[in-house]
Order: sequence, then structure tokens, then C-alpha cells
Amino acid sequence: MKLYGVSIGPGDAELLTLKAVKTLEKCRVIAAPDDGLALAIAGRAVDLSGKRIVRLAFPMTNDREKLSKSHEKAAETLSGILKTEDAAFVCLGDISVYSTFHYISDYVKNRGFSVEIIAGVTSFCAAAAALGIPLVSGKQPLVIIPAGCENEKELLSLNATRVVMKGISGFDNVHGEKYAAENVGLDGERLFYPEDEIPKTGYFTCTIIK
Repeated sequence: MKLYGVSIGPGDAELLTLKAVKTLEKCRVIAAPDDGLALAIAGRAVDLSGKRIVRLAFPMTNDREKLSKSHEKAAETLSGILKTEDAAFVCLGDISVYSTFHYISDYVKNRGFSVEIIAGVTSFCAAAAALGIPLVSGKQPLVIIPAGCENEKELLSLNATRVVMKGISGFDNVHGEKYAAENVGLDGERLFYPEDEIPKTGYFTCTIIK
């Protein structure tokens, strides 16, 4: 049996790919983080009635031991399901970018099951589209930065388009034109341009500095 990691994009259900939709339609079991957001987005694109929904708990913490235990517990749950049927795990954005799924898939693969990843739209691509700007052009480099990472200041000083994911507290000493998209594709979407004062932003914020 196979576990499908299905990328569902940043929030707009119309951004799910055809492959994502077809995968969710064919899988009887749909697994999702228990915060419900990824599942809600998927449910606007695919009829989930009649599906077995499995909610998996992932604590919002930096404690590696707690995170590892939650990943292993989720993998054990999914492995039990995979003994008899395929399952799909829905994930915000694109699974290749800062996703919990890869920790789980490693456990699942070690238990002898196959894994397939369905690519999706990243939050920063959706943010650039909503803002009406290109991310990069010509030979400009693109740097993706998780807010609060160890070398954040150094990365923010690079001569490149810098994308900051998961919020940031301020840009006073950062050079370049600054844009931000909060809750892009979701209720409460807000867009900020260089002439705007960008406030302290939350987890579902993508900032683009050109």
C-alpha cells in the first residue's frame, strides 16, 4: 500500500492541482494535522463525505523530543492503515518546503511502505501572484528564510530577493522594497506594499524583500 503526501497550496482551494484532487478522490482514508486548516481547504475542492478522516496531533513546540514522538506516533497510526489500504496526508503549501510530512514519511518508508509526493503551490508563489509582482527575473537569486533562523540577519543582508516565511518582527535595518501577504488565499487576507507600514506579522505571513 502507498502513502500519498498531498500538497494543497496556501489557502485557495482552486490552487490544488488536478493530480492532488484526483489523489484525494481515490483515497478512502484522508489524514491531516488536527488543527483542521489543511483538511478544510481540501474539503472545498473534493467531496470528503464518505472518507475516513484521521486527525494527527503535532504540538507547536521546538522541543525536538516531543516533536519526534508526535511524528513517530503519527507514522505508527498511518502504518496501521497502510497494512490494508492507501492513505493520503494533506499538507499546507508544497510538501517540499518546511513540511512535517517528511519526518513522517521517513518512518513510514522504514516500515516497508511506499510513499508518493504530490507537488503543490508554495505560499511565496501565491503571495507574489496576489501582490502582482515577480519573485525574481533575469539572473536574480532567490533566498528562502524561515523567520527566526540562526543566521536570519546574515541572510536578510544578501543581494537577492529574500522570502521570509512564518512571520517576522520588523525590517528597520533591512535593505530593499518590502512586500508582505498575510493569510494569502484565506479569510482575512491582507497585502502590504513598500509604501505601507508592515506590522508585526503572524505565522501565516510571507514577506518578500526585493
